[in-house]
Amino acid sequence: MISGIPGKLSTVEFTLINNYGTSQEERNDIRSMVIGFALFENIFCPFMYGSAKIRDSYSLYSTMPISTDTYILIRLHDPMTGKQVSGMYKIYKISDFQAESQKLQTYIIQFVSAELFSSQRVRVNKHITGNVPTAVQEIHKLYSNKPIEIDKDAAKANLYLPMITAHKAIPFLLDTIKWKAATPDYCYWETFYGFRCKSISSCVLNGTVHDFSTNCQLARSQEDTFQYADFIKIDDLVAPQAFDSSYMIAAGYAGETVFTYNPLTFTTTFEPLGEEPLARLSVHSDNARDYISASKRAQILSRICETYYYINVPGLLTRSSGDMADVTIYNGNNMNVKDATFSGKRLICGIAHIINADEYKQNITLGDYTLGG
Repeated sequence: MISGIPGKLSTVEFTLINNYGTSQEERNDIRSMVIGFALFENIFCPFMYGSAKIRDSYSLYSTMPISTDTYILIRLHDPMTGKQVSGMYKIYKISDFQAESQKLQTYIIQFVSAELFSSQRVRVNKHITGNVPTAVQEIHKLYSNKPIEIDKDAAKANLYLPMITAHKAIPFLLDTIKWKAATPDYCYWETFYGFRCKSISSCVLNGTVHDFSTNCQLARSQEDTFQYADFIKIDDLVAPQAFDSSYMIAAGYAGETVFTYNPLTFTTTFEPLGEEPLARLSVHSDNARDYISASKRAQILSRICETYYYINVPGLLTRSSGDMADVTIYNGNNMNVKDATFSGKRLICGIAHIINADEYKQNITLGDYTLGG
């Protein structure tokens, strides 16, 4: 049983770092300056990314200075579960700058996992042979020390990767290899706890399952206010106007579009407010449409995205994208009638971790995988 105040989270560290890893390294912990921030993870995007609104009363923007060469170390602690996570990110954009006075400025910083930058410095130019999971592991180690969870598969690789950047090499393998698994639905993505290269069908069959429900409070007494049911209670459910939409769009901080998957062109773009080189990251490509497995993979991912919706719940760090949700949506206050459209098992495709002060909410993207088998 997990008990406590629902949706509480401690920001242990929010540190800006210039000249990272050098003798001139400079660090400033700006927790008191952060009005709110959000971190995003998604099975269709290899790297986590985020944004934060800063109220700067120390003129760090110009004196540190804060720029696209600045790294961010974020450390979070969940008092309900005892979990603590940390991540290193790199700023790629600063926007909405406003000078309220000579000593007070507000602005939004947008950042992405430092792994993206380290992977861009690595080129893979080799003949990939042997076991596919082993090949994925070897490429991942070229730019990341974070743990990676890989599903076993008997597929053998035999292809050339000619001077391709490391972060594109793994998605390329996933799209072109003829997997031995019956369902070729592997994805590669980052969570708070490391990376995953997993078959989505294995996530559905064997993944951790989290309960979510509406009207939890009707099933228990008032003195249980701070018990587990509060953490699984759905505060809000949002479905697109067209429930079978062809696009999967997640709203980011302040409502900007930060992630889009287009199953019609089989591409995913990371698109946070601008056309900077780092603002567009192609994740999936249909490089081998003649392969039956690649076409099947595209159909599966497309189907997931055609059936998604969002729920807002109090946050817990034990939830990750790639896990499963067992959702119970009641019709109004009638505890005997479940909504057939939204209830049931769903794949957690993505999580927006939204932290304001010490309040922690999760906006969870849920997709239906029933067609995948």
